[in-house]
Amino acid sequence: DAPHFSISVIRGRGVDWCALDHIRERAADASVTFIDGWTAKGGILGELERSLGDYNASRGAELTPDLVTLSDLCGRASLAASQDDYLIPSAVLNATVSGLVSRTILNDEVVGPGDFHGCVLFESLASHDLSRSFVDAVSERFVAEDEVPAPLRASGSPPPDLAGWMAQLKVTDPHRFKPGVGEATRALTRRVPERLVVREAEAPDVAHLVLLAEAAGITPSVDPTLPFLAAAVIRSVSG
Repeated sequence: DAPHFSISVIRGRGVDWCALDHIRERAADASVTFIDGWTAKGGILGELERSLGDYNASRGAELTPDLVTLSDLCGRASLAASQDDYLIPSAVLNATVSGLVSRTILNDEVVGPGDFHGCVLFESLASHDLSRSFVDAVSERFVAEDEVPAPLRASGSPPPDLAGWMAQLKVTDPHRFKPGVGEATRALTRRVPERLVVREAEAPDVAHLVLLAEAAGITPSVDPTLPFLAAAVIRSVSG
């Protein structure tokens, strides 16, 4: 019996404090754990650490920014199932595997004082919703507790040299560098991509990236030394 909540974390804006208040009314601070699909550069973890520090000071709370992930590419999660790069469905399908809920909305037009961060409910996509099918498919893969491998902690394999790869790709703005197949997918579907690098051109988990890049007029490059399945670079706003 593990009660769980979805909570908004926005780069530059922090965690939804109203949601934290709501959770703390129902659970002790020490029992709260933050879970995410993956880390890429650790940006959300940094936001969590900063925002929780401010929240704890304001509320006299004792929440810890420990982050548990399925895939910990940058080696910064407190606990992870893997450090391997692999495609998580929500990176591609979004609302149709996430309860028909959009990404966070936070502006003064729809969110006022005391409100949770907002979202859009895509009821028009209900006939295409795969949320429960996704959960059922994952549940079928559950194994007995004594067969579960030990999770990785932050002291696992050495993290990749993100700064080195940025330098190699001649990227100076870290916000333009999107390492990992999940971040690369979001870069190619939500932003204007400039480059795509893949480790193996024929890997099944990057097939959609190759198609998206070609549709955007980009020829993917292949680098077998890449520590991720893929990395994307988004176009500079100034250029």
